[in-house]
Amino acid sequence: MDGYVKNKTEAIRSVRKIILWKYLTTFLILVFIPVWLFALAVNQPPEKWTQTDIVFSHISQERIGLQRWRSHVLNTCDGRQFLIKSKFVDVDALQEKLVSGKTYRLVFSHTIAGGDHMEALYDEDEVIQNLESSVRQWEREQREGTRGIIVTLIIEVIALVLIDRLWCKKEYSQIKKLKADIKRRQDR
Repeated sequence: MDGYVKNKTEAIRSVRKIILWKYLTTFLILVFIPVWLFALAVNQPPEKWTQTDIVFSHISQERIGLQRWRSHVLNTCDGRQFLIKSKFVDVDALQEKLVSGKTYRLVFSHTIAGGDHMEALYDEDEVIQNLESSVRQWEREQREGTRGIIVTLIIEVIALVLIDRLWCKKEYSQIKKLKADIKRRQDR
């Protein structure tokens, strides 16, 4: 292989590296995939939720697990703590219903982010927090996480196509010209 062809081949390799760097600009979009996967994995599925009897002590606000903010926490007389999902549970109404020292039936889930989440709460007379609503909420969160992953992947594909068709146009024409130069040289 003569030096001319070698130089042109190296120039093609260099232009392809530029194209690759342009594709890698979409890497920031892919960073969201692990975030969505973590959101899907944080909460246990309802089949793995645990039921237990507790003796209620009080409700407090504390930081538990990986959370950076204070959350409402149901405390038991034996020192166990369960996070209350205050987005879905009226904590003030819950505090009014619960009696310190009384026994309740509690369904909870473990999270990889730390802490146990209260999913349902019953006493012998009434349902204080409904299990079915917690299951529906878990299913909704799973659907939203799956949609998030799909939308992120679609955005990634669109970004790569746009980069390929619009931003890399000049590089593709350079590669075409360099290949034509090599072919012309080899035909001589």
